[in-house]
Amino acid sequence: MRALLSVSDKRGIVEFARALAALGWEIVSTGGTAAALKEAGVPVLPIEQVTGFPEIMDGRVKTLHPKVHGGLLARRRHPGDVAALKQHGITPIDLVAVNLYPFRDTVARPDVRFEQAIEQIDIGGPSMLRSAAKNHQDVIVVADPDDYPAVIAALKAGELSPGASPGLRRKLAAKVFAHTAAYDAAIHAYLAKDGAAWPEQLTLALERRQTLRYGENPHQAAALYATEEPGIRDLRQLHGKELSFNNLLDVDAAVAAVAAWPDRIACAVIKHTTPCGIALGRSPAQAYERALATDRISAFGSVIAFNQAADRAAADAMRELFVEVVVAPEFRDDALAVLREKKNLRVIALPRLSTGRAGTSSACAAASSSRSGFGRAGRWTKRRGRWSPAVRRRRTSGATCGSRGRRWGASSPTPCCSRGTRPPSGSARGR
Repeated sequence: MRALLSVSDKRGIVEFARALAALGWEIVSTGGTAAALKEAGVPVLPIEQVTGFPEIMDGRVKTLHPKVHGGLLARRRHPGDVAALKQHGITPIDLVAVNLYPFRDTVARPDVRFEQAIEQIDIGGPSMLRSAAKNHQDVIVVADPDDYPAVIAALKAGELSPGASPGLRRKLAAKVFAHTAAYDAAIHAYLAKDGAAWPEQLTLALERRQTLRYGENPHQAAALYATEEPGIRDLRQLHGKELSFNNLLDVDAAVAAVAAWPDRIACAVIKHTTPCGIALGRSPAQAYERALATDRISAFGSVIAFNQAADRAAADAMRELFVEVVVAPEFRDDALAVLREKKNLRVIALPRLSTGRAGTSSACAAASSSRSGFGRAGRWTKRRGRWSPAVRRRRTSGATCGSRGRRWGASSPTPCCSRGTRPPSGSARGR
């Protein structure tokens, strides 16, 4: 049995290769992976001894060869494929462990040059992964280092015999196509970022971050998926019940609301994605009291967001109000101790959003789904750097008010407040 190992992320690769060698597998490898395995004492057959051709063009061409892809794509029970292997002297490859050049990490660096980014577009790696995944009935394909232990355990248990164990083989193959799809989406996004505002094609690559308590209603299942960009993926839950879909909608609205004041202390009280009140203050506690004063009734069962660290005084101020979620960039230890006295209160740490996320960048866009489609629109943008209220209303205790009942960032340029009624005990929003 022959295994081909060629990885950029070398976590666990030496241990994986050792385990394969102990099971009698021949190890073929390339470049830096081969060097790492040789240094660790693992017997390795260099790829150029398989292809009969050296690596060329600074490693751009090394595995794009019939001796590699023929060995991956040959169907073991297909007479024509077996005859072709014999005719051309190709040895079948029965396992591939490949992960790709770190393109997303490279382009995330602020100082990266275009030429550097282009060199991190992997060609041979995705080709080998796709060949192996297409022929997964005969070839085991591993793109994630976290899967190495499961593969070794299955091999030892005899659960990965060719053609007889579709479960794990198919799962690994599906993971490969998800991996390469996300990789291609990142490349497309990078190359198209300075092009048309609304490209003809938009590819979304989302990673599941967590399952949720329930969806929009308690009988619905839900999960949180996120892009690679900073934002909701950085959420850390410090206390409380599992989050629901509705909680996350309100958290997103609340954090976006307070992000407009990066240099001042702001607090937003959000219910059903609509602000009950948004206010500034000299301290988080004062900002909270002012925001709450805008509409104390609707604030029952709300989500409260701060754009600065929440301290003990702010936590004490929230003691008497039933709140679903409190979110802030960080929480002081004594504030967290107070908030943890409420068993079901969800306490969320989420890094501050950049001003671009709040709408000052034209690159930011809001998306919403409909049946079989997505709508995309530019986010609200601050006009001339100042606020102008859509509706003049009397201020209450210094709280900021605006138009009634409109979603933040939808059509009103100001914070808004809405008056509601206390939800009945046991309502879905209170779970």
